[in-house]
Amino acid sequence: MNKGRVTILGVPFDVITEKETVELLLEKTSRHDGHFFVATPNPEMLLEARKNPPFQKVLNETDLNIPDGTGVIMAAKFLKKPLKGRVTGTDIMKKLCEKFTHETKVFLLGGSDGIAEKTKEVLRHGNPHLNIVGTHAGSPSHEEEQQIRKKINDSGANVLFIAFGAPNQELWLHRTLPHLPHVRLAMGVGGAFNFIAGVRKRAPVWMQKIGLEWFFRLIQEPRRIKRIFNATIKFPIVFLLNITESRNKERTARHQ
Repeated sequence: MNKGRVTILGVPFDVITEKETVELLLEKTSRHDGHFFVATPNPEMLLEARKNPPFQKVLNETDLNIPDGTGVIMAAKFLKKPLKGRVTGTDIMKKLCEKFTHETKVFLLGGSDGIAEKTKEVLRHGNPHLNIVGTHAGSPSHEEEQQIRKKINDSGANVLFIAFGAPNQELWLHRTLPHLPHVRLAMGVGGAFNFIAGVRKRAPVWMQKIGLEWFFRLIQEPRRIKRIFNATIKFPIVFLLNITESRNKERTARHQ
Protein backbone atom coordinates (compact mmCIF):
# COMPACT_ATOMS: atom_id res chain seq x y z
CA MET A 1 0.00 0.00 0.00
CA ASN A 2 1.67 3.19 -1.17
CA LYS A 3 -1.26 5.60 -1.29
CA GLY A 4 -1.21 8.18 1.46
CA ARG A 5 2.06 7.15 3.05
CA VAL A 6 3.83 9.45 5.51
CA THR A 7 7.63 9.25 5.63
CA ILE A 8 9.38 9.63 8.99
CA LEU A 9 13.20 9.42 9.14
CA GLY A 10 13.25 7.76 5.75
CA VAL A 11 10.64 5.09 6.57
CA PRO A 12 7.11 5.23 5.09
CA PHE A 13 3.99 4.64 7.19
CA ASP A 14 0.51 3.84 5.90
CA VAL A 15 -2.35 6.10 6.94
CA ILE A 16 -4.67 3.38 8.18
CA THR A 17 -6.75 2.57 11.25
CA GLU A 18 -6.65 -0.64 13.26
CA LYS A 19 -10.04 -1.69 11.87
CA GLU A 20 -8.97 -0.97 8.29
CA THR A 21 -5.75 -2.93 8.85
CA VAL A 22 -7.61 -6.02 10.08
CA GLU A 23 -10.04 -5.87 7.14
CA LEU A 24 -7.22 -5.45 4.62
CA LEU A 25 -5.18 -8.34 6.04
CA LEU A 26 -8.19 -10.66 6.15
CA GLU A 27 -8.75 -9.86 2.48
CA LYS A 28 -5.10 -10.48 1.61
CA THR A 29 -5.15 -13.79 3.49
CA SER A 30 -8.09 -15.04 1.45
CA ARG A 31 -6.47 -14.24 -1.90
CA HIS A 32 -3.87 -16.13 -3.91
CA ASP A 33 -1.87 -13.28 -5.39
CA GLY A 34 1.51 -13.61 -3.74
CA HIS A 35 3.01 -12.53 -0.43
CA PHE A 36 1.83 -9.56 1.65
CA PHE A 37 4.59 -8.39 3.99
CA VAL A 38 3.65 -6.29 7.04
CA ALA A 39 6.05 -4.46 9.34
CA THR A 40 5.31 -2.59 12.57
CA PRO A 41 7.95 0.16 12.83
CA ASN A 42 8.31 2.03 16.11
CA PRO A 43 10.76 4.81 17.14
CA GLU A 44 13.45 2.32 18.16
CA MET A 45 13.21 0.61 14.77
CA LEU A 46 13.49 3.96 12.97
CA LEU A 47 16.72 4.72 14.83
CA GLU A 48 18.07 1.28 13.95
CA ALA A 49 17.16 1.79 10.29
CA ARG A 50 19.20 5.01 10.14
CA LYS A 51 22.41 3.11 10.89
CA ASN A 52 21.39 -0.14 9.16
CA PRO A 53 20.83 0.51 5.42
CA PRO A 54 19.70 -3.07 4.60
CA PHE A 55 17.01 -2.77 7.29
CA GLN A 56 15.88 0.62 6.00
CA LYS A 57 15.71 -0.81 2.49
CA VAL A 58 13.44 -3.63 3.72
CA LEU A 59 11.14 -1.17 5.51
CA ASN A 60 10.84 0.75 2.25
CA GLU A 61 9.85 -2.39 0.36
CA THR A 62 7.17 -3.81 2.67
CA ASP A 63 3.56 -3.90 1.54
CA LEU A 64 2.27 -2.27 4.73
CA ASN A 65 3.92 -0.36 7.57
CA ILE A 66 1.69 0.25 10.57
CA PRO A 67 2.69 2.83 13.25
CA ASP A 68 3.46 0.83 16.39
CA GLY A 69 4.60 3.64 18.65
CA THR A 70 3.31 6.89 20.16
CA GLY A 71 6.48 8.67 19.05
CA VAL A 72 5.65 7.90 15.42
CA ILE A 73 2.15 9.37 15.82
CA MET A 74 3.55 12.54 17.38
CA ALA A 75 6.19 12.89 14.67
CA ALA A 76 3.53 12.66 11.95
CA LYS A 77 1.47 15.36 13.69
CA PHE A 78 4.54 17.59 13.84
CA LEU A 79 4.93 17.15 10.08
CA LYS A 80 1.24 18.13 9.69
CA LYS A 81 0.66 14.77 8.03
CA PRO A 82 -1.25 12.97 10.78
CA LEU A 83 -1.67 9.22 10.87
CA LYS A 84 -4.97 7.70 11.98
CA GLY A 85 -3.67 6.49 15.33
CA ARG A 86 -1.39 3.86 16.76
CA VAL A 87 -1.77 0.35 15.35
CA THR A 88 0.15 -2.27 17.32
CA GLY A 89 1.38 -5.60 16.04
CA THR A 90 0.08 -7.38 19.14
CA ASP A 91 -3.46 -6.06 18.71
CA ILE A 92 -3.56 -6.79 14.99
CA MET A 93 -2.31 -10.35 15.51
CA LYS A 94 -4.90 -11.02 18.23
CA LYS A 95 -7.80 -9.54 16.24
CA LEU A 96 -6.86 -11.48 13.10
CA CYS A 97 -6.64 -14.75 15.04
CA GLU A 98 -10.09 -14.07 16.53
CA LYS A 99 -11.51 -13.84 12.99
CA PHE A 100 -9.58 -16.51 11.08
CA THR A 101 -11.59 -19.56 10.00
CA HIS A 102 -10.30 -23.14 9.98
CA GLU A 103 -9.27 -22.71 6.33
CA THR A 104 -6.57 -20.24 7.33
CA LYS A 105 -3.40 -22.05 8.36
CA VAL A 106 -1.25 -20.13 10.85
CA PHE A 107 2.40 -20.67 11.80
CA LEU A 108 4.01 -19.05 14.86
CA LEU A 109 7.78 -18.59 14.57
CA GLY A 110 10.11 -17.22 17.23
CA GLY A 111 10.05 -16.41 20.92
CA SER A 112 11.81 -18.29 23.70
CA ASP A 113 11.37 -22.04 24.06
CA GLY A 114 7.74 -22.90 24.76
CA ILE A 115 6.40 -19.38 24.25
CA ALA A 116 4.98 -20.01 20.77
CA GLU A 117 3.16 -23.11 22.09
CA LYS A 118 1.71 -21.12 24.98
CA THR A 119 0.68 -18.38 22.54
CA LYS A 120 -1.06 -21.02 20.45
CA GLU A 121 -3.05 -22.23 23.47
CA VAL A 122 -4.18 -18.72 24.40
CA LEU A 123 -5.16 -17.81 20.84
CA ARG A 124 -7.11 -21.03 20.33
CA HIS A 125 -8.96 -20.42 23.58
CA GLY A 126 -10.21 -17.18 22.00
CA ASN A 127 -11.14 -18.92 18.75
CA PRO A 128 -11.66 -22.72 18.78
CA HIS A 129 -11.72 -22.68 14.95
CA LEU A 130 -8.24 -21.18 14.73
CA ASN A 131 -5.99 -23.55 12.79
CA ILE A 132 -2.41 -23.13 14.02
CA VAL A 133 -0.52 -25.71 11.99
CA GLY A 134 2.92 -25.20 13.51
CA THR A 135 5.11 -23.45 16.05
CA HIS A 136 8.87 -23.16 16.26
CA ALA A 137 11.18 -21.12 18.48
CA GLY A 138 14.33 -21.21 16.36
CA SER A 139 16.48 -18.23 15.51
CA PRO A 140 17.14 -15.97 12.51
CA SER A 141 20.55 -17.56 11.89
CA HIS A 142 21.39 -18.69 8.37
CA GLU A 143 22.30 -22.13 9.77
CA GLU A 144 18.68 -22.80 10.79
CA GLU A 145 17.04 -21.20 7.79
CA GLN A 146 16.68 -24.30 5.61
CA GLN A 147 15.18 -26.31 8.46
CA ILE A 148 12.67 -23.59 9.35
CA ARG A 149 11.67 -23.03 5.73
CA LYS A 150 11.01 -26.76 5.32
CA LYS A 151 8.93 -26.87 8.49
CA ILE A 152 6.77 -23.94 7.38
CA ASN A 153 6.36 -25.28 3.85
CA ASP A 154 5.51 -28.79 5.08
CA SER A 155 2.81 -27.32 7.34
CA GLY A 156 1.09 -25.63 4.40
CA ALA A 157 0.81 -22.40 6.45
CA ASN A 158 -0.54 -19.37 4.59
CA VAL A 159 -0.12 -16.94 7.50
CA LEU A 160 3.21 -16.47 9.27
CA PHE A 161 3.67 -14.46 12.46
CA ILE A 162 7.34 -14.08 13.34
CA ALA A 163 8.72 -12.91 16.68
CA PHE A 164 12.50 -12.74 16.23
CA GLY A 165 12.51 -9.05 17.14
CA ALA A 166 13.58 -6.18 14.89
CA PRO A 167 15.52 -5.96 12.68
CA ASN A 168 16.10 -9.73 12.55
CA GLN A 169 12.50 -10.68 11.79
CA GLU A 170 12.16 -8.20 8.91
CA LEU A 171 15.51 -9.11 7.37
CA TRP A 172 14.67 -12.82 7.73
CA LEU A 173 11.30 -12.40 6.03
CA HIS A 174 12.77 -10.32 3.22
CA ARG A 175 15.22 -13.03 2.21
CA THR A 176 13.00 -16.01 3.04
CA LEU A 177 9.51 -15.16 1.74
CA PRO A 178 10.38 -16.04 -1.88
CA HIS A 179 11.02 -19.59 -0.62
CA LEU A 180 7.68 -19.88 1.22
CA PRO A 181 5.20 -20.32 -1.66
CA HIS A 182 2.12 -21.02 0.48
CA VAL A 183 2.47 -17.96 2.74
CA ARG A 184 0.12 -15.13 1.75
CA LEU A 185 0.49 -12.94 4.84
CA ALA A 186 3.75 -12.51 6.78
CA MET A 187 4.09 -10.15 9.71
CA GLY A 188 6.87 -9.34 12.16
CA VAL A 189 5.31 -9.02 15.62
CA GLY A 190 8.28 -8.52 17.98
CA GLY A 191 7.23 -9.18 21.57
CA ALA A 192 3.62 -10.07 20.76
CA PHE A 193 4.04 -13.73 21.73
CA ASN A 194 5.23 -12.72 25.21
CA PHE A 195 2.23 -10.43 25.71
CA ILE A 196 -0.33 -12.90 24.39
CA ALA A 197 1.17 -15.82 26.33
CA GLY A 198 1.11 -13.73 29.50
CA VAL A 199 4.87 -13.86 30.03
CA ARG A 200 4.86 -10.05 30.12
CA LYS A 201 1.99 -7.76 31.02
CA ARG A 202 0.94 -4.92 28.76
CA ALA A 203 0.31 -1.48 30.14
CA PRO A 204 -3.30 -0.65 30.99
CA VAL A 205 -5.22 0.76 28.04
CA TRP A 206 -5.35 4.24 29.61
CA MET A 207 -1.55 4.30 29.81
CA GLN A 208 -1.28 3.17 26.19
CA LYS A 209 -3.65 5.93 25.08
CA ILE A 210 -1.71 8.75 26.73
CA GLY A 211 1.68 7.45 25.63
CA LEU A 212 2.94 6.11 28.97
CA GLU A 213 3.34 2.48 27.98
CA TRP A 214 7.12 2.98 28.11
CA PHE A 215 6.89 3.85 31.82
CA PHE A 216 4.95 0.68 32.58
CA ARG A 217 7.53 -1.42 30.73
CA LEU A 218 10.39 0.31 32.52
CA ILE A 219 8.87 -0.62 35.89
CA GLN A 220 8.48 -4.24 34.76
CA GLU A 221 11.86 -4.50 33.04
CA PRO A 222 14.42 -1.95 34.31
CA ARG A 223 17.05 -3.55 32.05
CA ARG A 224 15.18 -2.05 29.07
CA ILE A 225 16.19 1.45 30.12
CA LYS A 226 18.52 1.97 27.14
CA ARG A 227 15.82 0.95 24.67
CA ILE A 228 13.24 3.13 26.39
CA PHE A 229 15.70 6.06 26.40
CA ASN A 230 16.15 5.62 22.65
CA ALA A 231 12.40 5.59 22.03
CA THR A 232 11.41 8.46 24.33
CA ILE A 233 14.44 10.79 24.37
CA LYS A 234 16.82 10.03 21.52
CA PHE A 235 14.15 9.55 18.83
CA PRO A 236 12.51 13.00 19.27
CA ILE A 237 15.94 14.67 19.26
CA VAL A 238 17.08 12.85 16.11
CA PHE A 239 13.74 13.54 14.42
CA LEU A 240 13.86 17.28 15.16
CA LEU A 241 17.49 17.56 14.11
CA ASN A 242 16.63 15.78 10.86
CA ILE A 243 13.76 18.20 10.20
CA THR A 244 15.99 21.19 10.91
CA GLU A 245 18.71 19.87 8.61
CA SER A 246 16.22 19.23 5.81
CA ARG A 247 14.73 22.73 6.10
CA ASN A 248 18.16 24.33 6.09
CA LYS A 249 19.05 22.44 2.91
CA GLU A 250 15.81 23.61 1.29
CA ARG A 251 16.56 27.25 2.20
CA THR A 252 20.11 26.95 0.84
CA ALA A 253 18.84 25.42 -2.40
CA ARG A 254 16.30 28.25 -2.88
CA HIS A 255 18.99 30.92 -2.49
CA GLN A 256 21.46 29.37 -4.90
